[in-house]
Amino acid sequence: METTLQKEAFMIGVLEAKIRGVEYRFVASSAKQNPPWVQQRHLRSLDQPKNWTLTDRPLPNSRLGWKNIRWGNIDLPDTITGVTSQCAAMKLLLALSDKVAGSSPWGPVEYVRIVEEYYRGPDFVPEMDKKTGKPKEQIAWRGEGSSGKGPGSWTAHSCGPCEARIPYLICDLPAED
Repeated sequence: METTLQKEAFMIGVLEAKIRGVEYRFVASSAKQNPPWVQQRHLRSLDQPKNWTLTDRPLPNSRLGWKNIRWGNIDLPDTITGVTSQCAAMKLLLALSDKVAGSSPWGPVEYVRIVEEYYRGPDFVPEMDKKTGKPKEQIAWRGEGSSGKGPGSWTAHSCGPCEARIPYLICDLPAED
């Protein structure tokens, strides 16, 4: 029997953070999928699975109502496209902001680390672009050192919308503002 994961491609992300001396660890997968691609059973292979929290934190439905890790209100600018894209990195940062929300007193952020990996099932067939006749699958954000052919997974860069949103979620004021 073939599973859905054999036919799909998605991002898996992990986040580790230490804020005010408290450590946080989250795992998420991209897309709005019910159930999420990554499940609790996938965490069993970790050295300490109980230390990781699986999240499928929903994103705001617009540019309004985002929260940074200091629980500050953020409205994303019109210059960012794809703000509602259900990316793993966004789910991770919003889950972190929920955990540290309203904690007093605010203290140091020792680190926030995010790593993303692209997964493609062995039977994956990308959707074809009707205009170009070529696969729609985007490869610009893939990590170095991978041909991207065949099934498997590899470290990946964040997509453009995430690269634009991340500074708003981890900084008081992003550089371009």
